[in-house]
Amino acid sequence: MRATISFNTLIVDILSDTSMVLKKRTESYKKIDTRALADDIIGQIEHAHPDQIPAILESIGELRTHLACFDYALEDTMKILAGYHSALTTPPDTTEMGTAEELLTSNEI
Repeated sequence: MRATISFNTLIVDILSDTSMVLKKRTESYKKIDTRALADDIIGQIEHAHPDQIPAILESIGELRTHLACFDYALEDTMKILAGYHSALTTPPDTTEMGTAEELLTSNEI
Protein backbone atom coordinates (compact mmCIF):
# COMPACT_ATOMS: atom_id res chain seq x y z
CA MET A 1 0.00 0.00 0.00
CA ARG A 2 1.28 3.44 -0.90
CA ALA A 3 0.50 6.75 0.74
CA THR A 4 1.20 10.28 -0.38
CA ILE A 5 3.22 12.35 2.03
CA SER A 6 4.57 15.86 1.90
CA PHE A 7 7.05 17.81 3.94
CA ASN A 8 8.53 21.27 3.92
CA THR A 9 12.21 21.93 3.44
CA LEU A 10 14.34 24.82 2.37
CA ILE A 11 14.83 24.91 -1.38
CA VAL A 12 18.60 24.81 -0.88
CA ASP A 13 18.20 21.50 0.98
CA ILE A 14 15.99 19.74 -1.56
CA LEU A 15 18.77 17.95 -3.45
CA SER A 16 20.55 16.70 -0.34
CA ASP A 17 17.26 15.69 1.32
CA THR A 18 16.12 13.90 -1.83
CA SER A 19 19.35 11.97 -2.20
CA MET A 20 19.22 11.02 1.49
CA VAL A 21 15.65 9.72 1.16
CA LEU A 22 16.49 7.73 -1.99
CA LYS A 23 19.58 6.26 -0.34
CA LYS A 24 17.58 5.24 2.74
CA ARG A 25 14.80 3.70 0.66
CA THR A 26 17.20 1.72 -1.52
CA GLU A 27 19.82 0.61 1.03
CA SER A 28 18.26 -2.82 1.45
CA TYR A 29 18.57 -3.48 -2.28
CA LYS A 30 22.35 -3.67 -2.03
CA LYS A 31 21.75 -7.10 -0.51
CA ILE A 32 19.50 -8.21 -3.39
CA ASP A 33 21.11 -9.18 -6.67
CA THR A 34 18.12 -8.91 -8.97
CA ARG A 35 20.09 -10.12 -11.98
CA ALA A 36 21.16 -13.26 -10.12
CA LEU A 37 17.57 -13.85 -9.00
CA ALA A 38 16.35 -13.46 -12.59
CA ASP A 39 19.05 -15.86 -13.82
CA ASP A 40 18.01 -18.35 -11.15
CA ILE A 41 14.38 -18.09 -12.24
CA ILE A 42 15.39 -18.56 -15.88
CA GLY A 43 17.31 -21.69 -14.94
CA GLN A 44 14.34 -23.00 -12.95
CA ILE A 45 12.02 -22.42 -15.90
CA GLU A 46 14.33 -24.15 -18.37
CA HIS A 47 14.38 -27.33 -16.26
CA ALA A 48 10.97 -27.13 -14.62
CA HIS A 49 8.67 -30.02 -13.88
CA PRO A 50 4.98 -29.18 -13.62
CA ASP A 51 5.03 -29.56 -9.84
CA GLN A 52 7.76 -26.86 -9.61
CA ILE A 53 5.72 -24.19 -11.40
CA PRO A 54 4.04 -22.81 -8.20
CA ALA A 55 7.46 -22.25 -6.57
CA ILE A 56 8.72 -20.55 -9.75
CA LEU A 57 5.66 -18.30 -9.81
CA GLU A 58 6.32 -17.39 -6.19
CA SER A 59 9.95 -16.54 -6.99
CA ILE A 60 8.84 -14.36 -9.89
CA GLY A 61 6.34 -12.58 -7.64
CA GLU A 62 9.01 -11.90 -5.01
CA LEU A 63 11.39 -10.50 -7.61
CA ARG A 64 8.65 -8.29 -9.04
CA THR A 65 7.88 -6.96 -5.56
CA HIS A 66 11.54 -6.03 -5.02
CA LEU A 67 11.69 -4.33 -8.41
CA ALA A 68 8.42 -2.47 -7.81
CA CYS A 69 9.63 -1.11 -4.47
CA PHE A 70 12.82 0.12 -6.09
CA ASP A 71 10.82 1.60 -8.98
CA TYR A 72 8.51 3.45 -6.56
CA ALA A 73 11.54 5.00 -4.86
CA LEU A 74 12.90 6.15 -8.23
CA GLU A 75 9.49 7.45 -9.34
CA ASP A 76 9.10 9.48 -6.15
CA THR A 77 12.60 10.89 -6.63
CA MET A 78 11.74 11.89 -10.20
CA LYS A 79 8.63 13.73 -9.01
CA ILE A 80 10.57 15.62 -6.35
CA LEU A 81 13.31 16.60 -8.80
CA ALA A 82 10.77 17.66 -11.44
CA GLY A 83 9.01 19.86 -8.88
CA TYR A 84 12.33 21.30 -7.77
CA HIS A 85 13.31 22.06 -11.36
CA SER A 86 9.94 23.66 -11.99
CA ALA A 87 10.28 25.83 -8.88
CA LEU A 88 13.68 27.03 -10.09
CA THR A 89 12.71 27.69 -13.70
CA THR A 90 9.11 28.91 -13.48
CA PRO A 91 8.46 32.44 -12.31
CA PRO A 92 6.16 32.69 -9.27
CA ASP A 93 2.44 33.04 -9.99
CA THR A 94 1.32 36.55 -9.12
CA THR A 95 -2.30 36.17 -10.26
CA GLU A 96 -3.57 35.43 -6.75
CA MET A 97 -1.88 38.46 -5.23
CA GLY A 98 -2.27 40.74 -8.21
CA THR A 99 0.37 43.02 -9.59
CA ALA A 100 2.01 45.66 -7.45
CA GLU A 101 0.08 48.32 -9.37
CA GLU A 102 -3.27 46.60 -8.64
CA LEU A 103 -2.41 46.31 -4.96
CA LEU A 104 -1.54 50.00 -4.73
CA THR A 105 -4.73 51.16 -6.46
CA SER A 106 -6.95 48.89 -4.35
CA ASN A 107 -5.45 50.39 -1.16
CA GLU A 108 -6.11 54.00 -2.29
CA ILE A 109 -9.80 53.98 -1.38
